[in-house]
Amino acid sequence: MDVPAHYFRWSRDGKRIYFLGSEESEYDVWGLTLEDGNVRRMTRFSQRAGSLGDYALALDEEYLYFSWRNDLGDIWVMDVATDDKE
Repeated sequence: MDVPAHYFRWSRDGKRIYFLGSEESEYDVWGLTLEDGNVRRMTRFSQRAGSLGDYALALDEEYLYFSWRNDLGDIWVMDVATDDKE
């Protein structure tokens, strides 16, 4: 997996790292739980027009905010506290 080093974000409690990584042609946000080494893809941007911009965790770490560039750009929010399996 290709991971650019400047795209890492630590959780405030230091238990998780969020990062941009690529298994395909587009970058996705991934989450790594340090306790058990579990890596989980948080987003799926392949086959989607546009590109991922910057991203950050909310202070309560319940949500991940990110921008999506497609023409003018959008700001998105997603729940990262819920660990629902696909």
